[in-house]
Amino acid sequence: MCLNREKIYSMFNINIDWQNIAESLRSEHLIDFFMRRDPVELLTNPWVIVPGLCLIAALYFFKFRKAIAVLLGLCGMWAGFYYGMPYEGEPLDLHNVLVIGGAFIAVAAFWIYIFLIRAD
Repeated sequence: MCLNREKIYSMFNINIDWQNIAESLRSEHLIDFFMRRDPVELLTNPWVIVPGLCLIAALYFFKFRKAIAVLLGLCGMWAGFYYGMPYEGEPLDLHNVLVIGGAFIAVAAFWIYIFLIRAD
């Protein structure tokens, strides 16, 4: 039984739509993806948690602790925006301002501690 090259290629015919993959990785699609997701929903998704923990473990292993601080701060600001911004048509009230402001103050205090106060 002899298989020629065309039969082998036809058996493993894998067509990858690279144009569609590149289109879905554009920055506006990623921003839209994360703005439509709930932070708690992402924290319970193993497809997000496992790579995130691997990334944090690799950064910690290579002693990029300030990069971890920036990553965690950006996640905190994203959660503050998600839970503080009013929905379409709702007015901005004091509760929304306090949630966003509290998240930003907490992140700023964390970054000041990590970048300016803590000596590694």
